[in-house]
Amino acid sequence: MVTTVSHCSFLRYVVPRRCFDEGFIFATGSCTILDVHVKTVRRYLRDGTVKGQKIGGSWKVSKEVLKDYLDNRAPESMEDVFEKIKGTAKVKTCLMIDIDVTSAKEANGYANIFMTLINSNEYEFCRFQYQLEDNVAKFMVCGSFNFLKDAINALEEEDMSYETD
Repeated sequence: MVTTVSHCSFLRYVVPRRCFDEGFIFATGSCTILDVHVKTVRRYLRDGTVKGQKIGGSWKVSKEVLKDYLDNRAPESMEDVFEKIKGTAKVKTCLMIDIDVTSAKEANGYANIFMTLINSNEYEFCRFQYQLEDNVAKFMVCGSFNFLKDAINALEEEDMSYETD
């Protein structure tokens, strides 16, 4: 994935020549640079996230605009993702959580955290499953925004108690 571009001449090595047109890059070439699907690039262009022009029925973006976008975009954090879905009760999602453990007993302790949350009956939808492989407890935790947020907070509190022991 290309995250920064030091100068625009770099782009000619990343994008096939057929994607260029007089200083502009077609949407199909932009997706290579931005490391997203071409439909995502077109959506960015339509909603103004990336500035471009529709010339002759094709979206085209200047190299400078792509460079500026790459230089200025910030990676999306989990808090940003949670904030987007927070108000939508219909959204259900799953998290994969890997926790290094020293024993099956420790893994069961983490599983009990999830069971305590589920048994509280505060959540409309929630579930989890896990397996232990090579001293790694692999959890798949599914549920509403509030359940996932509380599950992560409970895990962080548990990790803090291990650090102080």
